[in-house]
Amino acid sequence: MDKYDKQLLAALTEEGRLSYAELARRVNLSPPAVAERVARLEGRKIITGYHAHVNLERLGLPVAFIMEMRLNHNHWHNTLRLLNAMPEILTCHRVTGEACIMLRGAVPDMASLEGFIERVSQHGATKTSVVLSTPIERTAPPIDRDTLLT
Repeated sequence: MDKYDKQLLAALTEEGRLSYAELARRVNLSPPAVAERVARLEGRKIITGYHAHVNLERLGLPVAFIMEMRLNHNHWHNTLRLLNAMPEILTCHRVTGEACIMLRGAVPDMASLEGFIERVSQHGATKTSVVLSTPIERTAPPIDRDTLLT
């Protein structure tokens, strides 16, 4: 990756809907050159997708939570299949340490969270924290355009 690729990544991580013309203006390349570079970054799986950031509260899901889960058994594939079917879960990480799985999710209210905890607890011990606020949220590490990553 050269400085132009890194500048394109920096711009796209800030605003994923920039046109090739706007990206070209920002990095001082032609739109066809930008299109080729972005396609190459996608082909190399450096850019893996473009996503809308959704306001969960406006969707009626104001109670965000993080849950640690320690499975009752070693059949995590089965549990993962069950968790994948639960719409409350936004992300699921298999982790090291005392917990086996870390979940992030959102529900409409505390009664819904209580019901979710009861359903998930059938598969293992849980420890749940309600999110008060999210002062930092990133999809990628910051890419400094001046001191480019090596």
